[in-house]
Amino acid sequence: MGYIRLIPYFWYPVINPITHDTPNLVQLVAHTNSPSSEPAERPAPQTNGEEMGAHALLQSVHAMFAPEAEAKGLDLRLRLGAGDRPVPAFALMRVVSNLVSNAIKFTDRGRILIALRQHGAGLQVVVHDEGTGLSPAAFTKACERHVRLDSAKEQAEGTGLGLAIAARIAAGQGWSLSLSPTRKTGTSILLHL
Repeated sequence: MGYIRLIPYFWYPVINPITHDTPNLVQLVAHTNSPSSEPAERPAPQTNGEEMGAHALLQSVHAMFAPEAEAKGLDLRLRLGAGDRPVPAFALMRVVSNLVSNAIKFTDRGRILIALRQHGAGLQVVVHDEGTGLSPAAFTKACERHVRLDSAKEQAEGTGLGLAIAARIAAGQGWSLSLSPTRKTGTSILLHL
């Protein structure tokens, strides 16, 4: 991982756990890319225990995707409405990055919001976009490995792994990933920590 020195210093708290957890990521991607149609028998790999504050992590994800959103004419916003607390850095960064990447990919105009909220005793991360939206059935299908929705095939390139990887990592952490049942426009994906 000699290329870590090329990354701006303020991303080190996010990147450092990734470099230490690369073997787990490679294992996850290899298993997710497996042509087997059998459901996964083992849970998603756990991170190596490195944590960082939720605020700093979400600020880093926002900073990573802001140029891409801006280039597409999208308004990427971040709202930190809950107190800061330590979170598993690699797992949360990977899940939220996949969700934000999908939001940018499938939103042609408008706004994308990354929000941190208090949810009972835990935290909830919301990624909301003003794109075409997903039905509950489409969301469930998109969380399966190698499934690309017909509408997605026309809109953007991809492998159909983004939501599947996010859902698998979330489940491995004991988190839940769901579609907001109350959203009328766009897509709001809820990650309950």
